[in-house]
Amino acid sequence: MDGCNRSNRRRRIFYVVLLLLYLGFHLFVFLHHEAFRDEAQAWTIAKNTTLSELFADLSIEGHPCLWFLIIRPFAKLGMSFRSFGAVSLVFMGVSAALFLFHAPFGDLLKVIVLGSFAFCYNSPVMPRTYCVITLLIVCLAMLWPKRLEKPILYGVLVGLLFQSHIILAGFAGGLVLELFVHWLREKPRINRLFWGMAIPAASALFTVYELMPRRDAPVFVDTSAQSVFSKMSLSYNELIAAINDLEETVWGHLVCELQIGPVTGKAVLLLILLLLFLALLIAVTVRKEWGRFWSIALVGVSGLGFSLGVRLFVYRGGYHMTVCYFLILLFLVWIAFNDVKAKSVKAVAGVMLAFVLLLTCEKWINAAKYDLTEAFSGSLPTADFIDATVEGNGIILVKEDHLIPSVYAYVDSDRKDITFRSIDTGEDYKLHVWGAVYPPFNLQALLDYAQEQYPGREDVYYLSSADLGNPDGLEELYRMDSRNPLEENYWFYRISTP
Repeated sequence: MDGCNRSNRRRRIFYVVLLLLYLGFHLFVFLHHEAFRDEAQAWTIAKNTTLSELFADLSIEGHPCLWFLIIRPFAKLGMSFRSFGAVSLVFMGVSAALFLFHAPFGDLLKVIVLGSFAFCYNSPVMPRTYCVITLLIVCLAMLWPKRLEKPILYGVLVGLLFQSHIILAGFAGGLVLELFVHWLREKPRINRLFWGMAIPAASALFTVYELMPRRDAPVFVDTSAQSVFSKMSLSYNELIAAINDLEETVWGHLVCELQIGPVTGKAVLLLILLLLFLALLIAVTVRKEWGRFWSIALVGVSGLGFSLGVRLFVYRGGYHMTVCYFLILLFLVWIAFNDVKAKSVKAVAGVMLAFVLLLTCEKWINAAKYDLTEAFSGSLPTADFIDATVEGNGIILVKEDHLIPSVYAYVDSDRKDITFRSIDTGEDYKLHVWGAVYPPFNLQALLDYAQEQYPGREDVYYLSSADLGNPDGLEELYRMDSRNPLEENYWFYRISTP
């Protein structure tokens, strides 16, 4: 007994050390990270809208409300945008701790998972909804063995998952469907299981309401069935292009430079994955585990199938969404370790998870290195220059542009005495509105607007995401046009207003 206690104590110490290293590393990277447009857009929406405006804007953003509501108190209460990343780091720290101390894996597999793209760099450093998704999936995996005893808590977590990201609607729906099968089979639990299904079902319906077009939204977006299905009706060439784009996004996170003669690295890795999947099916069949494995198969097919379908036909998205695929895979293997008794099935599933996640390590490490040594976005250096240059009550004119929020969020949270004003709306700038159509940039119109609104002032500036050269009436003060992966470059001009 003493030996067992010592072993458990050493393991707990090991997990604490691992967690501290994880948090310390990502805190270091976060302190060197320049926020980009998606991070800034969420922050400005949370900070500069009323609740009714926030929900009206969701149909344009294409995201449910959970992340905006989580960060809203921080933004409203004056938290600096520079500290915004601490929110995601806290969420990921809790997720990592729960994973280390509760996942049913061996120490080696835990180290591999924690060091993979599923947990590293993207979610803890970039404050986006993926940190919340990670925590929800970890909590759902922990609750899985007791979901029939605690269906209401389980239903609340699945309901929150519906509100996290539209790409996970199929995964959350699969969890509800799995509970529905148990409801049909186990009638004595009908009341409790009903509420476990009703809560996420209500959340799913509310998600549909959130993303429906609204007349009070800044821009009306047609999300009618006819419009959506017309966008999904791809030609053969468009479908092939979408598949290639999806392949590039997913495989872009994997090490696939391997070349064996004429065989590409992608083909080798795909073959290994197929062999591992075949071995898993054989092990499940030989060990007669299908009676327990059906839940895993149902959730996996609905989750991965729906997310890939959204990625192909509705929204191409970016590489950030790829983390959802790895988190779903982690969840499936986690619950397999809980449900399946055969060690051979667990072994194959663990090897498959380790193989896939190990392949993601090099890519996120290289991305983190870049973030530490180069400008991930030009937003922070530009904001620092503005902070040092523009005196109190200065006016910065901007054109409606999806790159402007990255700089605006930094300056607005640090300098309350600087006003950003949109030359398109004639109002104080608050956030970028996707889909809004404005006239193209016109230099003379900019100069006329500045002269009309601020005659004789020497503290009127123009922030641009394009190089305007050195035209009469504008004095270039700063440019941030170095290479960065998001191509968020900026030019800052003083406007002459005689």
